[in-house]
Amino acid sequence: EGKPKVEDRHAEDKAAGRFEANLDRLPVLKVNGSAIGQSKAIERYLAQEFGLAGSNSIQAAQIDAYCEHVRDISTAYGKERGSPFAPMSDETKEKIEKWFAETLPGWFERLEKATGPDGFAVGEKLSLADVCLHQLVTAGTMGSDERSLASLCEYPKLDAVVKQDVLFAHGTIDAMCTVLQADNIPLWH
Repeated sequence: EGKPKVEDRHAEDKAAGRFEANLDRLPVLKVNGSAIGQSKAIERYLAQEFGLAGSNSIQAAQIDAYCEHVRDISTAYGKERGSPFAPMSDETKEKIEKWFAETLPGWFERLEKATGPDGFAVGEKLSLADVCLHQLVTAGTMGSDERSLASLCEYPKLDAVVKQDVLFAHGTIDAMCTVLQADNIPLWH
């Protein structure tokens, strides 16, 4: 109480030009006086900074592609779900039932084939791809539905990635997850 809400500060920050790097929208991350806009650009920047961008440029591109596959799944779910702020209609509930019963298994079957064999989405160490998959099934509107995580039992490589102990032991994962969820809050530091 007594602190301005994000909505209140948004107009002030926008008027002050703090969001210009992202066409007057959020998110924006400020680092050493430089502003970075667009959530995916911020993710890639942080992945590079935290050693989660692969061992070489090929792996970096594979990680980027994997993250885009995950985003495709999230976008497809969003089209079925509609606004996460609106109550679910009976029609939407039916669409979501079908999503988890029929649509998501097709996506996961294909993503399983694109997932590495060593407990990581790409390569042999933790990367942004692992974080993105983890976020898909544990956070946001799709991840808040317990069926997201439960459905992984049919896909051993995906399941291994999400349950990888290193995801929880790695000191930078909390920071990465915060950024991945930050589409609606200012990242102005």
